[in-house]
Amino acid sequence: PPFLNSLLYDDFLSAKSEILKYALIFDIFFWKELSKNSLEDISYLRKILTKCIKIKIDIVSQDYYDYNHRKILNFGHSIAHAVEATFLEKNTIISHGFSLFIGLLCESHISHKVCKLSKSSLIDIEQKILQIFPLINLTSEYDNCIIKYLKSDKKNQNGNFYFTLLNEIGDAIINCKVSLDDIFNSLKYYRKLCQM
Repeated sequence: PPFLNSLLYDDFLSAKSEILKYALIFDIFFWKELSKNSLEDISYLRKILTKCIKIKIDIVSQDYYDYNHRKILNFGHSIAHAVEATFLEKNTIISHGFSLFIGLLCESHISHKVCKLSKSSLIDIEQKILQIFPLINLTSEYDNCIIKYLKSDKKNQNGNFYFTLLNEIGDAIINCKVSLDDIFNSLKYYRKLCQM
């Protein structure tokens, strides 16, 4: 943890999106704890890192070759990876962590529309993420490029999009079929958040 304090702030900030992801997919109590505490506190950060490592070990040990349960680690990453690739194509730099916070917001919105994630939980996720991260401008001109990269996502099957989504905070579900409209609407939702 002391090493993390030596990083540039944006690099340190970038890692926080992965911490939030672990809470969202695995443990609502962990999420509530993160909502009450600052990730800047080194003594608290040590506890958080230990918790994240234990969660990942638990998930990977159940599905070492990534055939099934381990896919819950992909929450937020379908859109995040497509955003990263799009920015790269546009010769713009975005970190994985910053693209992941966009992915977490968009895929939480899709979870509300496609799965059982409640509106109150979606708002809770929005508020926590927006407290931590500066919003990144993602104009509608990027949408088709994002879709282009989403089409090569490893979770897709038979030309259909499959995401890991949330039934609730702490309850992720894999192999959720998502439509093109769901994806476009999530990007519109993200842009609406940017105007808040």
